[in-house]
Amino acid sequence: MVTFRRLKQADIPEMLRLWKESGLPISPKTREAPRALRAEMRRNPGGFIGAVDGEVMVGVVLATSDGRKGYVNRLAVATPYRHRGLGTRLIRKAESELRSRGIRIVTALIEDDNEASLAMFEKAGYAIRRDIIYVRKELVKDA
Repeated sequence: MVTFRRLKQADIPEMLRLWKESGLPISPKTREAPRALRAEMRRNPGGFIGAVDGEVMVGVVLATSDGRKGYVNRLAVATPYRHRGLGTRLIRKAESELRSRGIRIVTALIEDDNEASLAMFEKAGYAIRRDIIYVRKELVKDA
């Protein structure tokens, strides 16, 4: 049976494993370096949410915010657990965490060729905005 819990620093290797297995890009020297993830956990203790089946992490999501807007980040579900509603349940857990902080708008960034994620977020009530262009600049190489 899958249960949900706040993740701890000891869970970082399993998070990284799941992200890699799910095909999420990883920046192991910067954003997804264990030290960077530990620091983010200290700043955002309730925002690291895991789905576990027994002792095995089968899903993960990060609920972060800039104080004004919330973000559903790094959502991953292990392949054998997909198409069972687990991703949607993780989205709802992230939304609940963000709502508890007073956040009223939640967003997610999804690569345009990730049709499965786009469909899941749309089914979860998110509007797909094709009129916004996301711009980015890395202030640190390989950030």
